[in-house]
Amino acid sequence: MWSSIVLIKHVDTSYGKNVDLFLLVWEMMKTPVILCSIFLFTGFKNLNIHLPSFISFASSSVFGVYLIHIGRMQKYIFQDLFNDTYIFQSPYFIVWYMGVTCIVFVVCTLIDKIRIRFIERPFMKIIDRPVLKINEYLKKYDLIS
Repeated sequence: MWSSIVLIKHVDTSYGKNVDLFLLVWEMMKTPVILCSIFLFTGFKNLNIHLPSFISFASSSVFGVYLIHIGRMQKYIFQDLFNDTYIFQSPYFIVWYMGVTCIVFVVCTLIDKIRIRFIERPFMKIIDRPVLKINEYLKKYDLIS
């Protein structure tokens, strides 16, 4: 994804084209996003390595990070909080872009971890007992194995 943005930035500055930076990369159904997703998935699906504890910690929150930063918070994060309209012509564009990405990921991960701790865990304790009774009933009549 970063390479797509860097390429667009290079074309924009080198050839004097006025290319909208997010034209090819922002929405989910754009070609670079789909290709990056496919290549990342195929590259990692059979990889059997020991993961550092940070990756294990953050992996359970990746979907939550996606929902937070692309949902209702998208306008606030990328237009109000990190207003980056002036940074595109700066030589520090790549550093800024990578820094904002890391900050958004860390903050959204922490928000999701708080949600898991204070909302999901207590809610699951309430839900688990009836679900176990339903499973026992279904197993009793061989409806599930």
